[in-house]
Amino acid sequence: MTVFSVLLIGHESLTRQCGQVLLDRGHRIAAVVTGNPDVRTWARGAGLRVEAAGDWAALAGLSVDWLLSVAN
Repeated sequence: MTVFSVLLIGHESLTRQCGQVLLDRGHRIAAVVTGNPDVRTWARGAGLRVEAAGDWAALAGLSVDWLLSVAN
């Protein structure tokens, strides 16, 4: 299996579910961008970097294989 990294963006529970599937399969989530408190809580609990929606400057220099915008 090829491991890849993602920037995960989303505001719905599906974002959390997709993120968990990625982690369970050994992939790396570089950051989660969300405005949803439940998604934010899950991401922080998983030890992931969390950024506010719209704060794109905070992601400058971030290098990932895929950008996943879930349920948008």
